[in-house]
Amino acid sequence: MLAVALVAAAGCSAEVDGVPPDGVAPSAEPTSAASGSKAWVADVRVRPDWIGRDAPWIWEYSDDVVVIAPRGLVALDQETGAEVWRLPLGGQVCGATPVPSKLGLVAVTVGRCEPAGRPTRAGMSVLTDEPATARRTTVKAVDLESASVVWERPFPGAPTLEVGGEALLVAGRCSARRFDLGTGAPLGRLAAGCDNQVLVRDGVVVVSSAGGGPPWRAVEVTSGETVAEVTVSDPYNPLRILAGQPLTVLAADTADGRSVVVRLEPDGVRELADVSTEAQDAFVTATDESVVLAGEAWPGATELSLDDGSTLGGFPGVGAERWIPFARLDGGVLGFEGTQEALNAGRGRLTLRSLRDDSLTELGSEVFLNDTNLAVAAPKAVVIDDVLLMPSHGNGGVLAHRLTLPSAS
Repeated sequence: MLAVALVAAAGCSAEVDGVPPDGVAPSAEPTSAASGSKAWVADVRVRPDWIGRDAPWIWEYSDDVVVIAPRGLVALDQETGAEVWRLPLGGQVCGATPVPSKLGLVAVTVGRCEPAGRPTRAGMSVLTDEPATARRTTVKAVDLESASVVWERPFPGAPTLEVGGEALLVAGRCSARRFDLGTGAPLGRLAAGCDNQVLVRDGVVVVSSAGGGPPWRAVEVTSGETVAEVTVSDPYNPLRILAGQPLTVLAADTADGRSVVVRLEPDGVRELADVSTEAQDAFVTATDESVVLAGEAWPGATELSLDDGSTLGGFPGVGAERWIPFARLDGGVLGFEGTQEALNAGRGRLTLRSLRDDSLTELGSEVFLNDTNLAVAAPKAVVIDDVLLMPSHGNGGVLAHRLTLPSAS
């Protein structure tokens, strides 16, 4: 599946002291160039950023993309950006399932939600990247084929949603329940209480005691079956599920402050790799064989085997003031590079950096000029077939760009 994009350049400026006008001094010579063009712009508002860093803002379904708007869903033709249908949901969207089910069903939480915050010593509240909060919300299941709500049910708080097969997990602060996504029929409860920590991803739930204490229990959303239950002897605190199959977790070693990748196995937890450097605010993408951690704070990327944790590839840095990775493609990592000022103005280089060697494919030196703030929008970029989609300034619209890579032609 090809996935990248670019905009037509908007005029050139002369280099100053060897630094190109996009503010990026290349760390490697580009091995090839790519061509691209703006495909379309849709005047459809995107849900606010504060509903959570990991919350989706767009889904792929059939020949369309479905935008999660502030108070509803809007389907757009992927080729033209034309509106196909619009479904008001009757309130603020507070969260959603990461992807549609195979039958085209999704679920959203709707209600009077607020940004998550943490108190400061001065009594103020600072916004975090955590999911939105609410006293009460309604979970609504939507059939994307008919553009209709098929069932809805009220819940306390603003629960996290996850899909496994045609089952829906609704994980709140003090409970986790499974439902049939098509009918809303209850499928059972998971043993998760107010003193538990719950992580969800890739159709798997990992439940541990508050602070990561033992035992750890992993449950498959599709069947509700426990796939692993282990007593963790080492002081690991699970932070994030990296891959569901095999079940691999990013954890904090609270004894020495390390970040480690661990595997949950029937007879225990096996440490695969120390990723203390790479794990800070890392972009994570996984296949059946490997996981890539790419971080702006590092900056760089590492590809690890999910079999034994060995390093399969990577690169240590990019030589730019800022590098924002957002997708994995054909053995490389896509990202925007540039100075903070350049990225704010929509300039910078869109690059594909190989995990296997030092090769670099440059996909544009004047990307999204005046169309969006890349420093804000790039982390939300998604790639579908040959189209890259991002929110425009202030989440006020959707930008689509199409690109052809020489290696894929």
